[in-house]
Amino acid sequence: METFYSKFSIRNFKFLLILLFLIPSANLLAQLNGTYSVGGNGSEYASINDAVTDITTQGVSGPVVFQIAAGTYNEQVLIGEILGSSTTNTITYESASGNAEDVLLTYGATGTADNYIFYFNNASNIILRNLSFEATGTGYSRNLQMFGRGDDILVENCKLSSPTTTSTHPNQAVVWFDPSSSSDIRLLNNFITGGSIGISYKADYYSRVPGTVIENNVIENSGYRGVHLQYQSGFIFNNNSVSIQPHYNGTSLWVSDSEGGGEIINNRLIGGGPGYHGVYLGSCQSPVENPGLIANNVIANS
Repeated sequence: METFYSKFSIRNFKFLLILLFLIPSANLLAQLNGTYSVGGNGSEYASINDAVTDITTQGVSGPVVFQIAAGTYNEQVLIGEILGSSTTNTITYESASGNAEDVLLTYGATGTADNYIFYFNNASNIILRNLSFEATGTGYSRNLQMFGRGDDILVENCKLSSPTTTSTHPNQAVVWFDPSSSSDIRLLNNFITGGSIGISYKADYYSRVPGTVIENNVIENSGYRGVHLQYQSGFIFNNNSVSIQPHYNGTSLWVSDSEGGGEIINNRLIGGGPGYHGVYLGSCQSPVENPGLIANNVIANS
């Protein structure tokens, strides 16, 4: 009995030691919640990618805001699924000053594998606010890219720039969203310039995406298409200014394979060249009780 008691005590002692060792590690991996500083002297994170690594590893227990110090960040940011995120527990990346011109994310891609500055890869509940992006690659110049699933993404008050081109190649789109499924994607009050396409957002053929809102944006100097929307359901495209370069069959707003109503209201759509379309609708339909509306737009062939 004495020997058994001794062995039992030793086992318990070892177990307690293991628990004591693990408790500090668990605290170090506590979920993020609140506001954190990025870049600059004394910040909690030296780079945007450092912040992404932590939030990807640890998850969130409430809304998280990363305030980025003024400066130029030559980084590529890839963000995936975040444990604990929701429409309430959002993750925001924003300029600490509130001025988009103070924070610039820039990158020069050389091929399809690295053709992005900010990549939503199965990411949801993300907000980009008051930031500038500049793609410097010539043949590959996407600013924002989305693949996989993506829900509840907001891009607001940002400046996005790609080199001016007359190319029609999708590798040179400023914003390229091609998710397998998604919902509630919003682009509001942004300035987008250059590229072959300003915004391209098409979802999977089998899932018409709801909740798309593109409002109050200025999109200029697109190579041949300002905005391309495909497989949408009840989208809103209001109060935008879109100007494209003269191009054969150029289009300011292209919508295809979409259904469930939709609004195209109070936009200024400018283009040029033979075959120019201010608005092109292809294979779009709405039920009688929920018709689409196109109203009060200015369309001009310059």
